[in-house]
Amino acid sequence: MLEPPNRPPAQTPDAPTYPSPAAPPEMAPLDRPLVGPPASRFPTLRDAWPMAHPFTLNGVFERNGFTPIWTALLVFVSTFLVYQIVGGIAAAVVIVSDLASSGEVPDVGDALEALAEHAGPFLAGNALGQWIGFGLLTLLAARWHTRTWRPFLRLRMPDGPGLGLAVLGFAALVLPVQWLGNLNRSLPQPDWLREFEQTQVELIEKALLGADLGPLFLLFTVALTPALCEELLFRGYFQRQVERKWGAVVSIVLVGLFFGLYHMRLSQVVPLALLGTYLGYAVWATGSLWTGVLVHLLNNGLAVLVAVYVRDHPTLTMEEIESATVPWYLALPSLLAVAGLCVLMHRRREVVTGGRPDAAPVADLPSPDPPSVLAPS
Repeated sequence: MLEPPNRPPAQTPDAPTYPSPAAPPEMAPLDRPLVGPPASRFPTLRDAWPMAHPFTLNGVFERNGFTPIWTALLVFVSTFLVYQIVGGIAAAVVIVSDLASSGEVPDVGDALEALAEHAGPFLAGNALGQWIGFGLLTLLAARWHTRTWRPFLRLRMPDGPGLGLAVLGFAALVLPVQWLGNLNRSLPQPDWLREFEQTQVELIEKALLGADLGPLFLLFTVALTPALCEELLFRGYFQRQVERKWGAVVSIVLVGLFFGLYHMRLSQVVPLALLGTYLGYAVWATGSLWTGVLVHLLNNGLAVLVAVYVRDHPTLTMEEIESATVPWYLALPSLLAVAGLCVLMHRRREVVTGGRPDAAPVADLPSPDPPSVLAPS
């Protein structure tokens, strides 16, 4: 039987190859936004206090990378210029109106007399400058950092026991401030600066003593307005920004020094810086800007009441009150009492906050599960 010839095995055609389908794109997790910048770019912070609300740094300053120190200096200079411009316009209006009535070009003494005669409009214009510059612009600046600007500025209820300790500390601080003021005035300073400061003091005294203004008007324009507006700028905004960069201790001391220099009275810069430092510490230790407002109001209100008392008793002068000497054996124990009360405020803060720092990042909370379409309604 013949065998069939050897033949190569039949070649089956290769199966056509097709590219494998592309892997589906990775879906974003449910707890991350599908659009917009990553969440880490806009950190959410919260102060240590139980009553504190978180704030997210998502304003225009933060989105454009402005650093805390540069924005603090920018806002401080801008608000100060606006305050000076508005107050200067009020003073110019008073002087020009007096010039129009007299027909003579006034010198410095005449200008001071004109401001004293029209102290009401002058003080009202000065207060308006603070409300616009230190008040409104500071609130806008805080809004340009975060939409939740109230916790950013520490505008919350203070800790009650801490607030009481802060008021007691201010009462103990009155004598050391007066004592340091006397020491500060004894330091040498240039003649031109001494003359400038003397002119400033005369203007304030003439405005307070030379016009028959009611105590309520003086308390509003000279006590309440600076207490609110200056605290918003210094302890609310400025201290927060410096604290973000260099911590609480540096911010309290540095802003207190700026507060002393801001008043442009070199003979009083030391007691004013001490007062500003105490205000900053009280705000930090009680967790609320309202503590600084209250203590500031007590300080300014005391000065107004003394001025009204001197005005009603012609045998007294403001110079005698300001130059009243406080012996060191009263000032130093009072200063030690202030230090002790500050220690108590710090311990109270530690008890309430557990020693946690302010402006700490808030941990991301888990997103709630989405509702199931199969779940019964």
